[in-house]
Amino acid sequence: LKARASAGPCVPVAGPHVSAPALATSLAHSAAMSSEDANEESYQSIHAKCRSSVQHTCKNEFQSSTDAVKAAFEIAEKRATEFPKEPNLEAFVLLVSASTSFLGGVISFQNNQMDELLEKMRKVESLADKGPDWPGKDLIKTFGSFFCGLALFAMAFKTKSVKQGGQATWKIVAALRQLRGGTLLREASDYPGRERDFVRGNAVYTNAQINLAISGLPPA
Repeated sequence: LKARASAGPCVPVAGPHVSAPALATSLAHSAAMSSEDANEESYQSIHAKCRSSVQHTCKNEFQSSTDAVKAAFEIAEKRATEFPKEPNLEAFVLLVSASTSFLGGVISFQNNQMDELLEKMRKVESLADKGPDWPGKDLIKTFGSFFCGLALFAMAFKTKSVKQGGQATWKIVAALRQLRGGTLLREASDYPGRERDFVRGNAVYTNAQINLAISGLPPA
């Protein structure tokens, strides 16, 4: 086995003891390993920046929180293009953005929080359709539908709008159907893949929020 001397990684070349097919297999393996490393690095970067955004929010450092989640979303967009067969994380990152900006707005007494929350949750629903099917995809669609419904309910209560109230009911009923009697939450909670930190945490959070909202409804 011969190798070219260079400043970069050692690359095998064909020689007396290395056939062309073996060389092609070796190069393909090296390329696959390099691609997997890049995939893992991009995922870890997204995860770290989302965690940083939440930490900044808890410290009332809202601009730093916004900057961190914006950087995470840019990486998620690039990852979705470079690794289209991998679970798409854009909707999850936008969900972090919606949650942190909503908390920041509540703390700073901004008046347009429900409008912004509704807008972002609708985008979460849209982004959730991207990429391959996996438990996180259904989970994030359910989460987006449910919180769209809650935002619409809050706005309908304020404006006395029957139309918004009807839209809110439809969204929440759709979200409850997507749960498939709790099967979706169990699938997401048991998800073993690379993205399990995103999925498992959101499964617990979604379950808690839905049960909290339902417990506040008047008895049938």
